[in-house]
Amino acid sequence: MGAPVGGFKLGAIWTKSKLNAAGTAAGLAAIGTERSKRSAWSIPIRYTTGPHNFLAHYTKARDDKATAAQDGAKMWALMYAYALSKRTSLSLGYAKITNDVGAAFNFTGNTATTGSVNSAPLAGEDGRVISFGMRHSY
Repeated sequence: MGAPVGGFKLGAIWTKSKLNAAGTAAGLAAIGTERSKRSAWSIPIRYTTGPHNFLAHYTKARDDKATAAQDGAKMWALMYAYALSKRTSLSLGYAKITNDVGAAFNFTGNTATTGSVNSAPLAGEDGRVISFGMRHSY
């Protein structure tokens, strides 16, 4: 596969997930009881020109239909990447998650324990991340 020619790329993603109880141990619902049912969608966009890449996306997770709480969330992210060569690039990004009052969505990989500087959010708390990266393919 050759190097990207450049220009705009636009995408659309939609997902629907459902979780049913698998056991009847203490504190769990009866087998087959719907525990969670949620849909989410995302619109990613990318613009490439020469060594410059501009990326953005907007994502919305709707409220869980199996709960009474407002537990949806929205996320948007922006990133700029510069290709130093065919195998090495630098990037700078910013992303923000806005949780509804009952939601505690977090960034993938952010699983710090409670009390740490980077602990998981409580319901209704919003998350932000600023990133700087360097990628080199071997």
